[in-house]
Amino acid sequence: MHKATVAGFISVLALLLSVYTALVTHRQERLSALPLISFRRNATEQGVVGTYIENGGLGPLLIKSFTPASSNALAALRSDFPTVAFDSVTPGAVLRPGERLWLFHLPANDVKDGILYDQLADAIDEVFEYCSLYGNCWMACSVQDDPRCKGEHPYDMIFHPNIWQQVF
Repeated sequence: MHKATVAGFISVLALLLSVYTALVTHRQERLSALPLISFRRNATEQGVVGTYIENGGLGPLLIKSFTPASSNALAALRSDFPTVAFDSVTPGAVLRPGERLWLFHLPANDVKDGILYDQLADAIDEVFEYCSLYGNCWMACSVQDDPRCKGEHPYDMIFHPNIWQQVF
C-alpha cells in the first residue's frame, strides 16, 4: 500500500508539472508574438521626409482601427507644404515585424523650414488600435500626451507584477 501511495503521488506531481509546463509554454508563445507600433519621422536616402509607423515588435501587427488627424491639422500641413502626400491606412492591414507604413511624406527639397515642418507634423494626431495574433489589443497615438492612449503597452505584459499569477 505504501509503494502504491508513493507512486500515485509521483504521478500526480508529474501531471501537475506537465500542466504547468504547458501553461508557461503557452504564455511564452503569446509573448514572443507581440507587436509594437512606433511613430517615426525620418528622411530617406531617396530624398523623402515624412512620418510613418513601424512594427518594432516580434509578431505581426494588425491594424484594427485608425482615426486620422483633424482636417484642420492636415490643411495646415498642406497649405505650407503643398506637395505633401497622405497615404491611406486601411483597417485590417497587417505589418510584419520591421515593416513600415508611411502616413504622410513629401520631397525633402520642399522642406525649406524644418522647424515649421516639425511643428506642423507634431500637431497631426493620429490614433491606432492594433492587435496581436492572439487578439490582445492596444491603442497608440502619434501625439504622446493624448489621453486616449493612456493604457497598457504590449510589453507591459512581460514586466507585469502579477505575471506568475496569470500563468497559474
